[in-house]
Amino acid sequence: MEKLLLMGINTRVLLDSASKLDNYQTFSVSYFSTLDMKKPYKEKYILKQKSGKSCGIFEESYNLKDLLDLSLEYMEEVDKIILTTGISPNDFKGKYKKYKKKIIGNHNTESIEDKYRFYKKIKNDFLVPKTFKFKYSNDIARDNIDEIVEILKQYDDKSFILKPHEGSGGYGVQLLKYNKEKQLNNNYLEKLFSYYNNQEFLIQEYIEGENISSSVLATKNRSKAIMTSKMLTESDFGDKDSFKYSGNILPYSNILNSEIINDKIINKKTVLNEIAEKIIFNLGL
Repeated sequence: MEKLLLMGINTRVLLDSASKLDNYQTFSVSYFSTLDMKKPYKEKYILKQKSGKSCGIFEESYNLKDLLDLSLEYMEEVDKIILTTGISPNDFKGKYKKYKKKIIGNHNTESIEDKYRFYKKIKNDFLVPKTFKFKYSNDIARDNIDEIVEILKQYDDKSFILKPHEGSGGYGVQLLKYNKEKQLNNNYLEKLFSYYNNQEFLIQEYIEGENISSSVLATKNRSKAIMTSKMLTESDFGDKDSFKYSGNILPYSNILNSEIINDKIINKKTVLNEIAEKIIFNLGL
C-alpha cells in the first residue's frame, strides 16, 4: 500500500476523494481542520481552534514555511504528494527540494503563478483584460502615480482593479475608484498604492459580471472541463467591493444561458469550457 500526503490551507475536499481510494494510506498537513473532515491515517494542522475564540486574520497569520516544516516528517515517509491551495511546487526549495519529485501533477508553475507572465503568455491567443505591471516605492511615489494616472486617462472609459503580482483568494485586490470627471485625489492614490510598497502589482481592467470558474482535468494529450462553479466573494455577503474568496456554488449552470450572436445560438457554458480547456492544454498543465 502506497502512502499519499495531502498539503494545503485546507485539505478537506482532497481527503474526501482520497478516502475512496483503496491503495493508499492518506496523510494530511493543513493550515486548519474542520469538523466534517474525513480522518486520514495521520494528520497535522497548524491552527489550534477553540470555540468562540478568534484565530487571527488569515493574511496576517498564514505562513507557508510553517506548513512546510510541519510536513517534513511526512514528506520523508510518503510515496506521493498532492498539493492544494496555499502551496506550490515552486515552494519546494532548500531542504524540501528533494521531495519535489514526489509531487503528482504540475511541477513548474512559475509562468502561471506570476500573473503578468501568465497574461503575456495568453494575450495573443485569448481575449483578456488590459493589464499593466508596476512596482510601487515610496522613493519614487510621485513618478508611480503620474504614470498610473496617464493610463487611467488614456482608458477613461474603463474601470480598473489593483491586484498583487502573485497570490490567490482575492487577497489584496482593490477596486480603483477613479472618477474621470473629478480631479484625482493624490492622497487617496498614495494611500492605495502604499499597500504594495516595494512589491510588484498589477493594474487590470475590471470586467463586471458573474465570477465563474471552470475546473479542468488534463493529461499531456487532452484536457477536459468537468465542472462549472460560481465563485463567492465577500461582496456577495454585503462587504461591497471586497474580492476575498468566500466559497462557491457548484455545479453552477443557471447563469450560463444561451445567447443569439450573429444569428447563431451560442451556449455560454460550452464556450467557457472550451476556452478553459484550450488554456490548460496550451500551457501544458
